Amino acid sequence: MAPIKFFEQASEALFAAAGADTYNRVRQRGLLVLMLLTGLDAAAVAPKAESLIRTVLLPQAKSSDAEVRQACADIARGLAAARGEEAELVPGGGQVGCIWHELCEALAFGSAAEESLNGEVAVNGGPQGVEIEWPPDWR
Repeated sequence: MAPIKFFEQASEALFAAAGADTYNRVRQRGLLVLMLLTGLDAAAVAPKAESLIRTVLLPQAKSSDAEVRQACADIARGLAAARGEEAELVPGGGQVGCIWHELCEALAFGSAAEESLNGEVAVNGGPQGVEIEWPPDWR
């Protein structure tokens, strides 16, 4: 399958974009691609599971966006199933190995961040009280 061959050749670049790109929409689109690839053929993605989890899922799971955290959990479950493991990705659940525990902690952190922002979101989607410092010559 062409998408899987492309993934094998470009996985590290995809992981970098999905995990650490400057722009949120690029990270989210990278996460979407990974979710689609995992759904298409999780067994082909599974050999790079540890790198994917450490580079992409752990940073993204800390997001205050519930949909981003859900995508991370779905990808991780697909990888676990492809590896023949059971992973319940809820804090205190039956995690498999240290990396699952780290992912659960990141998901819990993101959930707590969302709760702390609940009710404090301004019109543009950012927290209230945050001031944007525009460059002096910008008009």
